[in-house]
Amino acid sequence: MKQHILLYKGQGIGPELFESLRAFFNLFEDIVEYSYIESFEGAILIQQPFYMLCGPLEKEQFIETIMQDSELVYTLTCIPLLAAKKRTNRLARILTIPLTNNSSTSDRAYLSGVLHQVFSTEEKIVLVQQYKEHEEKWALRMKIWTKLAFSGTVLQLEDRNLYSFIKHGEYERLTQIVTSAEIEKVLSGIYASANRSQNRSHKLIKTAKSTIALPIHGHAPDIAGMGIANPYAIIMALLRLLREMGYLERSQKAENQIERMFQSFPEKSTPDQGGILNTEKYIAMIVECINL
Repeated sequence: MKQHILLYKGQGIGPELFESLRAFFNLFEDIVEYSYIESFEGAILIQQPFYMLCGPLEKEQFIETIMQDSELVYTLTCIPLLAAKKRTNRLARILTIPLTNNSSTSDRAYLSGVLHQVFSTEEKIVLVQQYKEHEEKWALRMKIWTKLAFSGTVLQLEDRNLYSFIKHGEYERLTQIVTSAEIEKVLSGIYASANRSQNRSHKLIKTAKSTIALPIHGHAPDIAGMGIANPYAIIMALLRLLREMGYLERSQKAENQIERMFQSFPEKSTPDQGGILNTEKYIAMIVECINL
């Protein structure tokens, strides 16, 4: 029996973009049916468990207000994210650090080990602090993490833009520590990496009965800079939903094949190639590499 995925446009995915993704959706038509819904409230009224692929929402508090039993799962981890190639063909990296109420001295020690292990002295990074509940409570802890992460000569920061795809003007010539209040704005300008990207291109909202995947706000290839959810993030969000629905092997196989394609052809890791590709052509390129 097929399972059901609801499609809701949110603030950034219109029917046209969903239609452009149809070729990818159809790869799983033997196990999944898709239905459009007109409003988020309509899904909340459904009495049975549901899975939803939802466009970016500008007011996340709106969700939290409606879904009091929700658990917001941020899929950022303390693992270096392969971000982009500089013109010198050297890799730049972004490190995301999760901060929770349980963060401790041992966490900071672990981070120190990670930094020394995965970063060379020549590499420049942006340290992105994960979302936190009460910003004022984390001010001192952020200073501690900052001092630890950037002490000595292990890591150095440059006042230059290492990531050409950070579109927001306020970050164009800035490489810095980004606080939680700004994290969504920054991530929206970062195109999802092919390196374990399923864990970085979306967020999950899990309730007692349902799961909602929200692609990170980004840009689609044919509407670059318009703040529309990028198709790659939508693809990875769908694969994550399939995992949640129990189709782990199917989802992982598709992700592995996409990742291998990007490793073999890194120039294809973004569809925004001087306007050469549009969404449908980009999706067709990805679908062609998948054999389930």
